[in-house]
Amino acid sequence: MLKQEADDVIERIREDLKRHGVLIGYDPEFTTAEFGCDLDHHVAQVREDPNNRVLQIAIHDEGLWHQLQQGNVYRCSVSDCRGKLFGIPITIEPREDESYTIEYRL
Repeated sequence: MLKQEADDVIERIREDLKRHGVLIGYDPEFTTAEFGCDLDHHVAQVREDPNNRVLQIAIHDEGLWHQLQQGNVYRCSVSDCRGKLFGIPITIEPREDESYTIEYRL
């Protein structure tokens, strides 16, 4: 997987999270003053139901996992982020059919 392809998948993850009410980044209507520094503004927040939290993101594409480990994906490095993407734990679960799965708490 090329860096641009990995960046595109990360953007799809961000959009999937957004559709499920999870905000990544700063939102002046939602983000509290205590949220933290600019770096924290790339951590996921729950916009709607506080119980609708993401448990983890399972990465299925080994090429994407490699790009994350190398720190090649924009603002995302497994080594730098201690195994997290947008503050959400990530794991590798190789599969042939999908790039990733987002697991939500019921």
